[in-house]
Amino acid sequence: MQINGLKADNFEIKVINQNNQIKIQWFGRSEARNPAELLNPYFENMLSKLKDKQVAIDYTELEFMNSSTVPPIIKFIKSCSQSASSIVVNYNMNLEWQTASFKPIQTVCLVLKNVTVAGI
Repeated sequence: MQINGLKADNFEIKVINQNNQIKIQWFGRSEARNPAELLNPYFENMLSKLKDKQVAIDYTELEFMNSSTVPPIIKFIKSCSQSASSIVVNYNMNLEWQTASFKPIQTVCLVLKNVTVAGI
């Protein structure tokens, strides 16, 4: 089952489907004033295709995201945790802004048993 990526302005999401694992990679800069308008419908279309899959979400190549990008990410991870078998979220712990941005995401995900958020 093919999952399309997403490209908008200086921002891109690439999706790699390998057997039972789906890798979702973020690139560029998420600077939209209201990124939820673009991200929420994209993620909602993706959810049914993630059922019983291992999902890896990789933010390590993301250059920047504003604080408005965090709520759609949290919403997606929560929704995904209800259908995917496991979710691993990786961010670049050497980038101060990523560490600060992913701290609330990590805190929210503590209660989700099949989700791991880790700086690499």
